[in-house]
Amino acid sequence: MTGQTLIEVLNGKRVRLTVDGGILRAVAPPGVLTDDLKTALKEHKQEIIQALYLSGLTKIERQAYDEWFATMVGEPFGMTPEEAHRKTRELLEASRKFLEANPHLKADPCRQSKREEGDSCPGSARYAAIRNGGR
Repeated sequence: MTGQTLIEVLNGKRVRLTVDGGILRAVAPPGVLTDDLKTALKEHKQEIIQALYLSGLTKIERQAYDEWFATMVGEPFGMTPEEAHRKTRELLEASRKFLEANPHLKADPCRQSKREEGDSCPGSARYAAIRNGGR
């Protein structure tokens, strides 16, 4: 059984898995967590923590995560996958906190939009023209 399969089995049994400070927690209805399931949780702990963490990332965070992880596993760092996952999570969390403290550095969603430039983005020339009656 893989960690992902175990997550699916536990979800089917209404077991709620969470990660708090690197600690995997399972909240289950009485009698659901058998000794076999507890053993499987211990065996796949890191894989489950990783899957739960990655499932909560946005697309761009996941892209950054994958790139940072690949760098840390490869040269010059040469970390084990477990070390690289831990360090990559720490780096991503630090970048989130930095952007929360400095919101002016966040990307402009209007520039990221796939719509024609400025349809509804304040500050764009087209938006200004629409607001000014086409002038």
